[in-house]
Amino acid sequence: MKMSRVISLVLSLCLLAAAVPALADEVPQPEGGKKFETNWAADACLVEIDYEEEGYRVSVTQENMTDPMNLTGDIWQYNCHYDESKDALVSMDSERTPFTVSESAEKKLGESKYSELDPEGMNAVFTIGADGKLEWNDPRDHAGDGLQFSNIGNFKGNWKSDAGEAETVSVKILWNGTSREEDWFYTVWVTRGATDAETYTVTLANCDYDAATGKLSGIGAMTVFTKNAQGEYDSKDSEENAEVIFSKTEDGKLLYEAANGIVLVADLLAD
Repeated sequence: MKMSRVISLVLSLCLLAAAVPALADEVPQPEGGKKFETNWAADACLVEIDYEEEGYRVSVTQENMTDPMNLTGDIWQYNCHYDESKDALVSMDSERTPFTVSESAEKKLGESKYSELDPEGMNAVFTIGADGKLEWNDPRDHAGDGLQFSNIGNFKGNWKSDAGEAETVSVKILWNGTSREEDWFYTVWVTRGATDAETYTVTLANCDYDAATGKLSGIGAMTVFTKNAQGEYDSKDSEENAEVIFSKTEDGKLLYEAANGIVLVADLLAD
Protein backbone atom coordinates (compact mmCIF):
# COMPACT_ATOMS: atom_id res chain seq x y z
CA MET A 1 0.00 0.00 0.00
CA LYS A 2 1.34 3.45 -0.89
CA MET A 3 2.42 5.65 2.04
CA SER A 4 -0.07 8.37 1.04
CA ARG A 5 -2.82 5.77 1.08
CA VAL A 6 -1.77 4.59 4.56
CA ILE A 7 -1.79 8.14 5.92
CA SER A 8 -5.16 8.78 4.29
CA LEU A 9 -6.60 5.62 5.84
CA VAL A 10 -5.31 6.51 9.32
CA LEU A 11 -6.81 9.99 9.11
CA SER A 12 -10.09 8.55 7.86
CA LEU A 13 -10.29 6.17 10.80
CA CYS A 14 -9.56 9.02 13.18
CA LEU A 15 -12.39 11.07 11.67
CA LEU A 16 -14.74 8.12 11.84
CA ALA A 17 -13.83 7.48 15.48
CA ALA A 18 -14.67 11.08 16.31
CA ALA A 19 -17.95 10.96 14.43
CA VAL A 20 -19.46 7.77 15.86
CA PRO A 21 -19.83 6.29 19.36
CA ALA A 22 -16.86 4.38 20.72
CA LEU A 23 -18.71 1.15 21.33
CA ALA A 24 -18.88 -1.11 18.29
CA ASP A 25 -22.48 -2.13 18.98
CA GLU A 26 -23.53 1.52 18.77
CA VAL A 27 -22.12 2.10 15.29
CA PRO A 28 -25.04 2.53 12.82
CA GLN A 29 -25.59 -0.40 10.50
CA PRO A 30 -28.01 -0.85 7.59
CA GLU A 31 -31.47 -2.13 8.45
CA GLY A 32 -31.69 -5.77 7.45
CA GLY A 33 -27.98 -6.48 8.00
CA LYS A 34 -25.29 -6.73 5.36
CA LYS A 35 -27.27 -5.59 2.34
CA PHE A 36 -24.34 -3.63 0.86
CA GLU A 37 -21.73 -6.32 1.50
CA THR A 38 -21.64 -8.23 -1.78
CA ASN A 39 -20.46 -7.73 -5.36
CA TRP A 40 -22.41 -5.65 -7.87
CA ALA A 41 -22.15 -5.43 -11.65
CA ALA A 42 -23.15 -3.07 -14.46
CA ASP A 43 -21.91 -2.74 -18.03
CA ALA A 44 -18.12 -3.26 -17.94
CA CYS A 45 -18.08 -2.24 -14.27
CA LEU A 46 -17.75 -4.21 -11.04
CA VAL A 47 -18.27 -2.97 -7.46
CA GLU A 48 -16.90 -5.06 -4.58
CA ILE A 49 -18.00 -4.11 -1.06
CA ASP A 50 -16.51 -5.64 2.10
CA TYR A 51 -17.23 -4.78 5.72
CA GLU A 52 -14.09 -4.28 7.78
CA GLU A 53 -13.61 -2.99 11.33
CA GLU A 54 -16.78 -0.91 11.64
CA GLY A 55 -16.45 0.46 8.12
CA TYR A 56 -16.69 -0.55 4.48
CA ARG A 57 -14.01 -1.01 1.85
CA VAL A 58 -15.38 -0.38 -1.63
CA SER A 59 -13.51 -1.16 -4.84
CA VAL A 60 -14.88 -0.18 -8.25
CA THR A 61 -13.28 -1.52 -11.44
CA GLN A 62 -14.46 0.06 -14.67
CA GLU A 63 -13.20 -1.04 -18.08
CA ASN A 64 -13.08 1.11 -21.18
CA MET A 65 -14.72 -1.02 -23.87
CA THR A 66 -14.24 1.37 -26.80
CA ASP A 67 -11.16 -0.55 -28.00
CA PRO A 68 -11.29 -4.26 -27.05
CA MET A 69 -7.81 -4.75 -28.53
CA ASN A 70 -6.33 -2.13 -26.20
CA LEU A 71 -8.16 -2.63 -22.93
CA THR A 72 -7.77 0.07 -20.30
CA GLY A 73 -9.74 1.21 -17.30
CA ASP A 74 -9.72 2.65 -13.79
CA ILE A 75 -9.99 1.35 -10.26
CA TRP A 76 -11.56 3.46 -7.51
CA GLN A 77 -10.87 2.57 -3.87
CA TYR A 78 -12.96 4.04 -1.07
CA ASN A 79 -13.09 3.78 2.69
CA CYS A 80 -16.72 4.37 3.62
CA HIS A 81 -18.98 4.63 6.64
CA TYR A 82 -22.70 3.94 6.78
CA ASP A 83 -24.81 7.13 6.98
CA GLU A 84 -28.05 6.18 8.71
CA SER A 85 -29.85 9.37 7.67
CA LYS A 86 -29.18 8.67 3.98
CA ASP A 87 -29.28 4.86 4.24
CA ALA A 88 -26.09 4.98 2.19
CA LEU A 89 -22.38 4.28 2.25
CA VAL A 90 -20.43 7.54 2.14
CA SER A 91 -16.72 7.72 1.38
CA MET A 92 -14.18 9.36 3.65
CA ASP A 93 -11.19 9.04 1.33
CA SER A 94 -10.79 8.08 -2.30
CA GLU A 95 -8.16 6.84 -4.71
CA ARG A 96 -8.39 6.50 -8.49
CA THR A 97 -5.80 4.43 -10.35
CA PRO A 98 -5.75 3.75 -14.12
CA PHE A 99 -4.76 0.36 -15.51
CA THR A 100 -3.92 -1.33 -18.78
CA VAL A 101 -4.32 -4.99 -19.72
CA SER A 102 -1.55 -6.85 -21.55
CA GLU A 103 -2.01 -9.47 -24.27
CA SER A 104 -1.58 -12.13 -21.58
CA ALA A 105 -4.53 -10.59 -19.67
CA GLU A 106 -2.24 -9.22 -16.94
CA LYS A 107 -3.50 -6.01 -15.36
CA LYS A 108 -0.85 -3.29 -14.92
CA LEU A 109 -1.58 -0.36 -12.61
CA GLY A 110 -0.46 3.16 -13.42
CA GLU A 111 0.09 6.18 -11.17
CA SER A 112 -2.87 7.19 -9.05
CA LYS A 113 -4.73 10.24 -10.33
CA TYR A 114 -5.58 11.14 -6.73
CA SER A 115 -5.35 9.50 -3.33
CA GLU A 116 -6.56 11.66 -0.46
CA LEU A 117 -9.21 12.46 2.08
CA ASP A 118 -12.35 13.59 0.30
CA PRO A 119 -12.61 17.38 -0.02
CA GLU A 120 -15.89 18.88 1.19
CA GLY A 121 -18.73 17.92 -1.14
CA MET A 122 -16.64 15.31 -2.95
CA ASN A 123 -17.72 12.21 -1.04
CA ALA A 124 -18.79 9.23 -3.13
CA VAL A 125 -22.21 7.87 -2.15
CA PHE A 126 -23.55 4.34 -2.66
CA THR A 127 -27.29 3.72 -2.27
CA ILE A 128 -29.66 0.82 -2.95
CA GLY A 129 -32.92 1.73 -4.67
CA ALA A 130 -36.36 0.23 -4.20
CA ASP A 131 -35.63 -2.05 -7.16
CA GLY A 132 -32.62 -3.53 -5.35
CA LYS A 133 -30.10 -1.88 -7.67
CA LEU A 134 -26.96 -0.20 -6.35
CA GLU A 135 -26.24 3.36 -7.49
CA TRP A 136 -22.81 5.00 -7.41
CA ASN A 137 -22.80 8.80 -7.12
CA ASP A 138 -19.29 9.95 -8.00
CA PRO A 139 -19.01 13.79 -7.68
CA ARG A 140 -15.36 13.91 -8.78
CA ASP A 141 -15.44 11.97 -12.05
CA HIS A 142 -19.17 11.21 -12.54
CA ALA A 143 -18.08 7.74 -13.64
CA GLY A 144 -21.18 6.18 -12.10
CA ASP A 145 -23.71 8.44 -13.82
CA GLY A 146 -26.53 6.42 -15.36
CA LEU A 147 -25.25 3.09 -14.05
CA GLN A 148 -27.36 0.71 -12.00
CA PHE A 149 -25.61 -2.28 -10.46
CA SER A 150 -27.16 -5.70 -9.96
CA ASN A 151 -26.31 -7.94 -7.02
CA ILE A 152 -24.15 -10.80 -8.35
CA GLY A 153 -23.12 -12.34 -5.04
CA ASN A 154 -19.60 -12.72 -3.72
CA PHE A 155 -18.23 -16.02 -4.98
CA LYS A 156 -15.22 -15.35 -7.19
CA GLY A 157 -11.85 -16.64 -6.09
CA ASN A 158 -10.28 -19.92 -5.03
CA TRP A 159 -11.77 -22.17 -2.36
CA LYS A 160 -10.69 -25.40 -0.67
CA SER A 161 -12.36 -27.89 1.63
CA ASP A 162 -12.30 -26.96 5.31
CA ALA A 163 -9.93 -28.82 7.61
CA GLY A 164 -12.87 -30.66 9.12
CA GLU A 165 -14.06 -32.10 5.81
CA ALA A 166 -13.22 -35.71 5.00
CA GLU A 167 -13.14 -35.21 1.21
CA THR A 168 -10.60 -33.09 -0.64
CA VAL A 169 -12.41 -30.50 -2.75
CA SER A 170 -11.10 -27.38 -4.48
CA VAL A 171 -13.13 -24.82 -6.39
CA LYS A 172 -12.10 -21.98 -8.68
CA ILE A 173 -14.70 -19.36 -9.59
CA LEU A 174 -14.29 -16.57 -12.16
CA TRP A 175 -16.76 -13.76 -12.86
CA ASN A 176 -17.50 -13.25 -16.55
CA GLY A 177 -19.14 -9.87 -16.91
CA THR A 178 -19.96 -8.63 -20.41
CA SER A 179 -21.66 -5.54 -21.78
CA ARG A 180 -25.08 -7.25 -21.61
CA GLU A 181 -26.54 -8.35 -18.28
CA GLU A 182 -28.30 -11.32 -19.86
CA ASP A 183 -24.88 -12.72 -20.79
CA TRP A 184 -23.38 -12.52 -17.28
CA PHE A 185 -22.25 -15.74 -15.63
CA TYR A 186 -19.64 -17.33 -13.38
CA THR A 187 -17.25 -20.00 -14.68
CA VAL A 188 -16.70 -22.68 -12.04
CA TRP A 189 -14.20 -25.55 -11.80
CA VAL A 190 -14.84 -28.16 -9.10
CA THR A 191 -12.11 -30.70 -8.36
CA ARG A 192 -13.10 -33.58 -6.09
CA GLY A 193 -10.27 -35.76 -4.80
CA ALA A 194 -6.58 -34.94 -4.48
CA THR A 195 -4.83 -34.48 -7.83
CA ASP A 196 -2.30 -37.17 -6.86
CA ALA A 197 -4.98 -39.73 -5.94
CA GLU A 198 -5.77 -42.81 -7.99
CA THR A 199 -8.94 -41.13 -9.25
CA TYR A 200 -10.30 -37.59 -9.13
CA THR A 201 -12.93 -35.61 -11.04
CA VAL A 202 -13.12 -32.10 -12.48
CA THR A 203 -16.45 -30.46 -13.27
CA LEU A 204 -16.61 -27.35 -15.45
CA ALA A 205 -19.83 -25.34 -15.28
CA ASN A 206 -21.19 -21.93 -16.21
CA CYS A 207 -23.31 -20.77 -13.28
CA ASP A 208 -25.89 -18.06 -12.66
CA TYR A 209 -26.52 -16.22 -9.41
CA ASP A 210 -30.03 -15.89 -7.98
CA ALA A 211 -30.17 -12.89 -5.65
CA ALA A 212 -33.53 -14.05 -4.25
CA THR A 213 -32.09 -17.34 -2.94
CA GLY A 214 -28.45 -16.27 -2.59
CA LYS A 215 -27.38 -19.35 -4.53
CA LEU A 216 -24.98 -19.85 -7.42
CA SER A 217 -25.95 -22.81 -9.59
CA GLY A 218 -25.43 -24.43 -12.97
CA ILE A 219 -25.06 -27.65 -14.93
CA GLY A 220 -21.58 -28.72 -15.96
CA ALA A 221 -19.60 -31.44 -17.71
CA MET A 222 -17.59 -33.79 -15.50
CA THR A 223 -14.28 -35.43 -16.47
CA VAL A 224 -12.88 -38.43 -14.57
CA PHE A 225 -9.08 -38.75 -14.24
CA THR A 226 -7.70 -42.21 -13.45
CA LYS A 227 -4.04 -43.09 -12.87
CA ASN A 228 -2.75 -45.79 -15.25
CA ALA A 229 0.07 -48.34 -14.85
CA GLN A 230 2.65 -45.78 -15.95
CA GLY A 231 1.56 -43.38 -13.20
CA GLU A 232 -0.01 -40.98 -15.69
CA TYR A 233 -3.64 -39.96 -15.80
CA ASP A 234 -6.17 -41.04 -18.38
CA SER A 235 -9.22 -38.82 -18.74
CA LYS A 236 -12.75 -39.79 -19.64
CA ASP A 237 -15.76 -37.51 -20.00
CA SER A 238 -18.74 -38.58 -17.95
CA GLU A 239 -21.93 -39.32 -19.87
CA GLU A 240 -23.97 -37.51 -17.25
CA ASN A 241 -24.02 -33.78 -16.54
CA ALA A 242 -23.24 -32.65 -13.00
CA GLU A 243 -25.28 -30.06 -11.10
CA VAL A 244 -23.32 -27.62 -8.93
CA ILE A 245 -24.92 -25.37 -6.32
CA PHE A 246 -23.16 -22.99 -3.93
CA SER A 247 -24.26 -20.67 -1.15
CA LYS A 248 -22.44 -18.58 1.45
CA THR A 249 -22.49 -19.32 5.18
CA GLU A 250 -22.91 -16.70 7.89
CA ASP A 251 -19.18 -16.71 8.60
CA GLY A 252 -18.23 -16.12 4.95
CA LYS A 253 -17.40 -19.71 3.98
CA LEU A 254 -18.64 -21.34 0.79
CA LEU A 255 -21.10 -24.23 1.02
CA TYR A 256 -20.91 -26.69 -1.86
CA GLU A 257 -24.37 -28.21 -1.78
CA ALA A 258 -23.36 -31.70 -2.80
CA ALA A 259 -24.38 -34.80 -0.82
CA ASN A 260 -24.19 -33.94 2.91
CA GLY A 261 -22.84 -30.50 2.01
CA ILE A 262 -19.12 -29.61 1.82
CA VAL A 263 -17.81 -26.46 3.51
CA LEU A 264 -15.05 -24.56 1.70
CA VAL A 265 -12.75 -21.77 2.89
CA ALA A 266 -10.91 -19.16 0.84
CA ASP A 267 -7.62 -20.47 -0.56
CA LEU A 268 -5.44 -17.38 -0.52
CA LEU A 269 -2.35 -19.25 -1.75
CA ALA A 270 -3.91 -20.65 -4.93
CA ASP A 271 -3.01 -19.21 -8.33
